[in-house]
Amino acid sequence: MAGKEELPHYKEKQAMLHGKEIRPEQLVEVGKRQLAAGWYSDAIDFFARAEYREGLEQVRRVAIEEGDVFLLRKILRAGAEEADDEQWQRLADNARRLGKLEFAREGYRLAGN
Repeated sequence: MAGKEELPHYKEKQAMLHGKEIRPEQLVEVGKRQLAAGWYSDAIDFFARAEYREGLEQVRRVAIEEGDVFLLRKILRAGAEEADDEQWQRLADNARRLGKLEFAREGYRLAGN
């Protein structure tokens, strides 16, 4: 797992995400380090900026496994393929199992259940 010292601090992150000089490969690399460190929201930012669909899909799987509605919605806003009812259902079931009852309720609602 990547250490926090390997990750950009806030100002570096903002410069990378909003700068014109950075290459997509650099964004993907930082996104992968963010993902490995468990900084999923930051990983989404880097993958979205690089238009790296594979990375967004990796985080989508994590969001569903962890029952995290917030992360899945952020991925969808980043332009990933829409979540289907089955994905929302799995997310909700996982959220309920993990005691994330508000996420479970919202997941079931979005699944049409």
